[in-house]
Amino acid sequence: MKIFYTSGKEKLLSETIKLATGDVRLMPIDKTLYSALVTHASLSDVPAGARVAAGVTTTGRTFTSGSFDTSDVPFPVIAQGKTVSAYICYQQGTGDADSWLLSYTDEQPDGSPILFSGNGGAMQAQTPQGIISI
Repeated sequence: MKIFYTSGKEKLLSETIKLATGDVRLMPIDKTLYSALVTHASLSDVPAGARVAAGVTTTGRTFTSGSFDTSDVPFPVIAQGKTVSAYICYQQGTGDADSWLLSYTDEQPDGSPILFSGNGGAMQAQTPQGIISI
């Protein structure tokens, strides 16, 4: 599922969120601990326990054929026992209350699930072909 938060769309249109120049980040999420709703507006709406790691600033942003893309995002080490099953895109503010949510994604472009697990410093990814170590 991929959703775009209503408030995030409004903030993009009003240029409160600056996709090209703002501090836009991706944060890994455990979706079993967070139910994404289009009405959520800020990072305050995402429980701390669902945040698997801190958000990472995107770089290499491009806008081509109506799509927004970034360079690959190097997520930090995922602690053993933690699971990444989704990620959120947001613009970082001075705190959670003004860090505006843009989108939530819990699947890959081909529709297969996103699932990464911490494995003592390494990560394991569940793919349609099986589990691979990263």
